[in-house]
Amino acid sequence: MIYAGILAGGTGTRMGIQDMPKQFLTLGKKPIIMHTVEKFLFVPDIDVVYVAVHPNWMTYFDDLIHKYVPTQKEKIRVVSGGKDRNDSIMNIIHDIKEKSDETTDDILITHDAVRPFVS
Repeated sequence: MIYAGILAGGTGTRMGIQDMPKQFLTLGKKPIIMHTVEKFLFVPDIDVVYVAVHPNWMTYFDDLIHKYVPTQKEKIRVVSGGKDRNDSIMNIIHDIKEKSDETTDDILITHDAVRPFVS
């Protein structure tokens, strides 16, 4: 299987934003993270899109899924983000191992949530 791992566990402290991590800021008419998630959801070769989200923002992100991509929610798995990028990636890998029949042919593609202009 091919998995996308979108890393959204940060809190945006370097930007000086207090009330909301930058991945949840609006770009156009929707949050940056949803632009990024949609790009990966609509790649036919990607089977599952993982999103590693800071634990304090998981409920909020779940609400965004229901609002922006309700018909695709079965293709999305949300895991807790770690203390750093590598921890978040490991949380995704642990979830894949727990919920899937992993093989040596599996691929995990990682991408930052705040980079929505991937093509």
